[in-house]
Amino acid sequence: MEDNSPECIAQNIIRVLNHPNLEQIAQNARALVEREFTFEKAVERYGKIVNGEL
Repeated sequence: MEDNSPECIAQNIIRVLNHPNLEQIAQNARALVEREFTFEKAVERYGKIVNGEL
């Protein structure tokens, strides 16, 4: 997005909702969230922070 004005946000939401591959994009996003944002992944990231690895 060019900026975070309400008009720009609305324009980009409309653009996304009209995207021809919206269903595939949503499926890919869900798979990413289910894979990367589990409790186990959060613990792993926290451990890296505590150990100074990040």
